[in-house]
Amino acid sequence: MAKITLAAASFQGFKFSCGPKRGDGGPVVIAEFHAPWSEKNREAGGWKDIPDTVSGQVALVPSELAATHFEFKPRGFAGFSLDCSTASDFKCFVPTKEGEERELRFTIKSSALHAGKELDRFGRVAGTATGTLRISHDEDAQQTLDADNQQELAEAASD
Repeated sequence: MAKITLAAASFQGFKFSCGPKRGDGGPVVIAEFHAPWSEKNREAGGWKDIPDTVSGQVALVPSELAATHFEFKPRGFAGFSLDCSTASDFKCFVPTKEGEERELRFTIKSSALHAGKELDRFGRVAGTATGTLRISHDEDAQQTLDADNQQELAEAASD
């Protein structure tokens, strides 16, 4: 099982998505995270730096991980560890305002039975705490996912 470790990630909150149902039949919980667009975090995810001429939300490749588990250990608080189905929507936010920093933004989806309860408890105690986030992913499933994404891009380009 491969892992990526993102330094100084911060929990931004979570929401529920009620369809399509997975796992135990409950809703999917979507946790939102941000992390600095640092060299260490770029290397962890295999992302390339973005030119200074770009601004806005820039989709990253890979934009999705075949995640199976994630663990968040914030400084000064008890963290949490949950099974998950995917880590996705990896984007770099490139601000247009002077003084704002570039930021990695993404979501992690979980249909684990107690995911909503755990994230709610954490959010009430720690808010947007910052710490180390480790995302475990299946390398074989990741290769299949990457191939599927490449095929979709190729088909979209030919249309």
